[in-house]
Order: sequence, then structure tokens, then C-alpha cells
Amino acid sequence: MQAVLHIPESAVQEVMQQLFQINKLSKPILQNRVRAILKKHHADNDELVVKEITNAVSESSMTTLLSQDGPLGTAKKRAAYVRREFPMVNPIQYVVEKGRKALAYVPIIPMLQKLLNNPNVLNKAMAGKVHVPQEYRSYADGQYFTENSLFAKGEFTIALSLYIDDFEIANPFGTSKLKHKMCAVYWLIANIPAKYRSTINSIQLALLCNTSTVKECGYAKVLQPLIYDLMLLEQNGVYVEQLGGSVKGTVLHVAADNLGAHSLAEFLESFTVNKFCRFCMASSGDIQQQQMAELQTITMRVIVSEGDIRKMKMTTKPDTVEDLIRWLKDALQANYNFVLQYQDPKFNNELCNLTDVSELPGKPTIKIIPLIDLVPVTEQSESCSDTISQVDTEILPIVSPNRSSQWPEKFEIPKCSVDVEYRLRQGNLLNLKDGSYLKVTKELKHDILQTLAETIYTFKAYPQKEDCAAVAKSLVQTHPCLKEKRSSGWEGWKNSIYFKIEGMGGHNLEGARQVLVQEMMKTKPNSMLVKKEMDATFALRRQEVVNDKPAINQMVQRWPALFTESEVYYEFSRVVGKNLRENWFTRLLFSKPG
Repeated sequence: MQAVLHIPESAVQEVMQQLFQINKLSKPILQNRVRAILKKHHADNDELVVKEITNAVSESSMTTLLSQDGPLGTAKKRAAYVRREFPMVNPIQYVVEKGRKALAYVPIIPMLQKLLNNPNVLNKAMAGKVHVPQEYRSYADGQYFTENSLFAKGEFTIALSLYIDDFEIANPFGTSKLKHKMCAVYWLIANIPAKYRSTINSIQLALLCNTSTVKECGYAKVLQPLIYDLMLLEQNGVYVEQLGGSVKGTVLHVAADNLGAHSLAEFLESFTVNKFCRFCMASSGDIQQQQMAELQTITMRVIVSEGDIRKMKMTTKPDTVEDLIRWLKDALQANYNFVLQYQDPKFNNELCNLTDVSELPGKPTIKIIPLIDLVPVTEQSESCSDTISQVDTEILPIVSPNRSSQWPEKFEIPKCSVDVEYRLRQGNLLNLKDGSYLKVTKELKHDILQTLAETIYTFKAYPQKEDCAAVAKSLVQTHPCLKEKRSSGWEGWKNSIYFKIEGMGGHNLEGARQVLVQEMMKTKPNSMLVKKEMDATFALRRQEVVNDKPAINQMVQRWPALFTESEVYYEFSRVVGKNLRENWFTRLLFSKPG
């Protein structure tokens, strides 16, 4: 209680006395219970027998040891009992210099003996470590460990981890703030698994002294008894009774906070000195003239496209986003304009537009978003020009929904996402087993309808209700678990599919068209957004062209993106399902003059 709960010795003594009194006062109750049990079993109810049994039970209780005459009755007796009965190593006082305060040292050799004679500790220390090539799992995978003459033998060797730290035991403020400052050295057996190393029971005290003694005498003198024991451990080892032999060991590493590490290495313990960092060795003048981060290499992951993701390094940190873009253009030899997005750790690594290089994390992931420079078209233009606009980026092979196939005689239900397919497969198995139907959630229905609508769109831009009925029939035939309890079993799915297709038009598509118009008013529209919205509004656009036959100037006003080079290619592919550029050059290649 004193060591763990920090209860004063007087309070501990009072608790011990009260426990003894409780045991003493409980004797009459115990005597009545003994008498009742003897009577129940028709045994001899002699009072002398009852008293003898009661005394025997009462004296067998540990609380009888707490009496004034008992071995645990006083603090002095308890301390003697612990030294006699428990594996305890007493600290020794060590005088560094005459006239100086003595330090307390707990010998690590006998402490190791006591710990390793405990089978539980020894088994954990000797547990084999899993080594996986090309992976760093523990200190045993490091270069220093494998090159150490003791550890490299492959035998059981004790690895000690030392930790040094200063602390105040009194008020750390005021005129006496350094008077009672203490320096402590701790150690633990690093062989035990990592999950046990941070427990209080695993950390042992090796040395304790005043910090002033360290300052005046130096670490060489203060640590002399510890270093002597470590030399014995390396040369002779420590005898472990469980193993029947000696086991050698050495120090694996010394840990400390920044000030403690500076003190141990005899650096200045201040951040106001000229060279305050032991890692980069930067001086105060250096940080006033330039940022030290500029001298460090910046490693980044650059997503050029889905199939081209690169690891790139910059020797200096850019000042602006424009500097970063210029560097990327030179490094990638890109002859097109682009903007940058980055994965923001604050938003679960979702992509955000990069507007300031200070937003970038340590090792950023950057995505390149190509931009297309558009050629403005005047509203008075009544015909399309034969001149092809110049764009800064190469047109990649166009991937767009094709309608090169006729509506099939039997509509094949497309595959959905992995999660949806798994749920449908499980539902079909249950339907086959007991005829039960799958409970279709809102999210599941949305995913199924979205997949069906995209496939229908590849065949027809304006499917009729008969077409939707054919798709619904095929859906419940392919997935019986989706059958409805109505007469047909698919009527509701037919309506849902039809409304889904209709939902692509009307007000929704008109809103998307207005977004397109607003985007095209910008100096540099977002080409990816333009492509996405043009794909989505194809049905509305074709309906206007077929039914209304608008003039060119009206089309320019309503669909300005349609009159850019890239969208000319994309629209051709949407209408006929062919790549205009490839077909044009193929025909040109095989054409014969005159």
C-alpha cells in the first residue's frame, strides 16, 4: 500500500490493527456457526470442542499475523518479513566523492538472477521471435543487433534496455526548483514480448541520485557501479538455476528524452545554444537565413493516371503550387496543363484541391488532374468550323458507353458489385432451399437499378415500357430471390427500372445541363466534370436534336461544351459507338488519291 497506493505508514498501521480487531470480534459469530453445524449433524456438542474448533479456524486466518505480537504487527516486522520471505534485492549506498551526497544503486546481477529464476519471466524472455525477411518487427531485425558479437551467436542472451530521466520530487517552480531534482536510471529485460515491457512490474530501478551530483561529478563516476556490473554480465554472465548455467548479456540501447540524451552525450542541455539539434546540426544562423526543411528531400507519390503511379523525389521544397507544377511538368515531360489534388489526412485521406504547398503532409500523395484549353465559339456561328482546335493534352483512347448492338432478344442481367453479387447469391440459395425472398434494402435496390440502367443505356437511349418489362422478367429469372409477391412477380421492378431511366432525364438532366453551362463560362473548365455531365445528359441532348431540330446558335447557347474538340470526339462515340479519330486516320491511311 505504501509503494503502490502511496498511503502513509501510520495509515497502513491503522488498517492492519482494524483488520485484526475485525477478526477478533468475529469469533463469537464463528463459534455460533460451529455449534449449529455440530448440532445439525448430531455430533458431540461439548463447549470445549466448539471452542477448540473456533480457535483453530480463527488462528488459521492471516489476520492473526497482524497482532502486536505477530510477524506483521509493526512496520519494522513487516519490512523484516518481506526481506526474509520474498526475493528482494536491497539497494546499496555508493559515495561518488567525499563530501557529496551518496547515490542508491540496486545491483542488476542479483536482480537478474531473481527475475530469471521465476519460470514465468524466463519463459517469456526465451520465447522465440518471428523473423520475416524484408520486414522490421522488432529490435532483432535491426543491423546493430545482427552485428553484435553476443547477439549474433544465436544463443539465449540477455538484452537490457536502459532509460535515463530527471524528475522533481518537490515543487518544480520557485527558488528551490533544482534543489531536489533527481536523476534515475531504469532498466528492463528487452527479451520479453513488447506488450509486457511497458508494465510497471517489468521496469526496474538501477540507480538514483541527485542531479547536482551528476552535474558536478559527471556520468562516468556516477554510473561506475552500473558499468562494472554490465561488464561482469558481458564477460561472465549471470547464473540461472532454471537453465543450470550462466547466461551472458549486454545493453541493447539507451533511451532518454531530448534533454537527457544531450546530458548523457555531454551536449549542452539548452535549445538557445548555437547548434541545438543533434540530428541536423543546424545552427541558429542557419534557421534565421533559410528553412532547414528546404535542405531535405521530399518524397511523394504521384498519380499520373490510374495505370501510372510513380514515386518521385524533390531535392528542395517548392515555395508555391506553381513551382511544384513546373517541376512535375519537367520531370514527367508533360506538355499539357493540369492542377493538383492531394490526399488530406484530416479527411481520411480523401482528395482535396491543392492551393498551398504548406497543406502537404510529410510524404504526400498527389494526383494530377489534366486541363483542356477550350477554343471559344461565338454565338453568331451558324455552322461548324473545319478548323480543329489545338489542345494542350493528348486525347486518350475514348471509353464511352456504346450503342453499337441492337436490343437483345433476351436481356442478360449484368454483374453488380462484389458485395451485391454475394447478397444475391445467398438470397438465391435460400430461395432454392425454402422459397423465401430477399428483403431488398434501399441501398441494394439503388445499386441493382444503377447497374441495369447503365447496361440499358448501351442499347437504347429511350427504352420503352416493353423494354423495361423484358429487363424486369430477366432479372427475377436470373435472381429468383428478387421475385415479388404479386401476380407477375416483376411488375414493381419494371416500374422501378422505367422510373430510373426517366430519372436520368427531365429536371435532373436539365440541372446537369445548367451546371455544364456555368462550368464552360470559366477560363479553365474542369474537363473531367464536363465529360461526366456530358455523358449524363446525352439522352436529353439527343431528344432535343431529334425532336426540336434547333439551330446551331441555340445549340451553342445550350450546349457550349459540345463545340470543343474533345467533346466532338466523345459525342461521335456516344452516337455511333466508334472512335472518330481512329476511324478518320484509318480511312485516310487506306484512301487512294483521285
